[in-house]
Amino acid sequence: IPTIVDQVLASIQLRLGDGRPVRNFTFVTDAAQFLIRAAMAPAVRGKVINLGSRETTSIEGIVQRVLYKTGSALEPIYDIGKFREGDPTVLEMDPTIAETLLKWWPKVPLDTGLHWTIEHFRGEMDKRQTQAAADLYGSY
Repeated sequence: IPTIVDQVLASIQLRLGDGRPVRNFTFVTDAAQFLIRAAMAPAVRGKVINLGSRETTSIEGIVQRVLYKTGSALEPIYDIGKFREGDPTVLEMDPTIAETLLKWWPKVPLDTGLHWTIEHFRGEMDKRQTQAAADLYGSY
């Protein structure tokens, strides 16, 4: 997601490997809360617990949402040469154990997390541009 957002905000050629893979995405604050709960719960010792939301979407779906949210007219190019060998087409987490043992559910919906991620990257881009201008014109 950060690579997609960064390319779209920079208005550079959006090149991706394959838009079809399906994934569950979890916002970083939800992932941190999951890890804290797992670290503090003796009942989970030795258990495999999936960190993931129940909402799934394809990489192409993420691209379309980012393009829409940014108002970008970029056309993604799917380049099979960038495909990572061995990447599963569907990687869907089952968070049942996390829900049962940790009483954990993600709180940040995908669209909200995408909005926050886009705004973060916009802020970082603005900081870089301001710093570049200061570096360039600071000696005048």
